[in-house]
Amino acid sequence: EGRGYIHSEVTPQLLWHYSPRWDFGIGYQNRLQWFDDGTQTTANEAVLEATALLPVADWFFSTRQRVQIGDKDGDLSAFFRHRVVAEYRGNFPFGLMPFVADEWFLNMTNGQVFQNRLMAGLGYSFNDAFKVELFGMRFDRWDDWGQHSVAPVFGVRMEARF
Repeated sequence: EGRGYIHSEVTPQLLWHYSPRWDFGIGYQNRLQWFDDGTQTTANEAVLEATALLPVADWFFSTRQRVQIGDKDGDLSAFFRHRVVAEYRGNFPFGLMPFVADEWFLNMTNGQVFQNRLMAGLGYSFNDAFKVELFGMRFDRWDDWGQHSVAPVFGVRMEARF
């Protein structure tokens, strides 16, 4: 039986909207986890990413490749993340934008996929600079011994562009 926990990710980044088809980013991610047994983990990582963007009629598709390298509780943290998103931006009630996404994580130190996040949700853009998403996620995780766990997650994502 797995431990319950609370997970937080804060990722300030500089994003370069290079063209209508490409975004590039560099930044930092702080990850915190608080477990129900009172323990805690902290990770501080550099982030480098490239995102390919493809608008098709009322749909917006993207695929992001991200590398994160840093420190997690005194150990090397190095992994690759690949995310694919399909978002409907057509005529939907209240200006909401439904989306589905899948993201898998590869540990670059041992070559193992250790996490997958399958998401579905609704986004809302207040303007060109601020967007909020509410989502549900199936969170799959494989530990270092091959044990697989699945957890439902509900979350909020906020994006502010300056």
